[in-house]
Amino acid sequence: MSNSATGSFDTTRSGFVVGVGLEWLITQNWTARIEYLNYDFSGGGSGIVFTSPTCRGAGSCGAIVAANERDLNVVRFGVNYKF
Repeated sequence: MSNSATGSFDTTRSGFVVGVGLEWLITQNWTARIEYLNYDFSGGGSGIVFTSPTCRGAGSCGAIVAANERDLNVVRFGVNYKF
């Protein structure tokens, strides 16, 4: 079973994004990372609607996303293997 997300936009919005992230060296070839991004769409229009997927049973969960009329907050996790 796969999760999906939907969104609707009623106009083009301008804005900016700021964020912060950390990456840890686990072993010589493996790293783990976490990142937070804040998208601010304060220019024009009347809102963004974004619905994030939810966890169902033992299945995987989607991104942690919260939205309102002016901004979007995203938290991302990752694991990297360096060849």
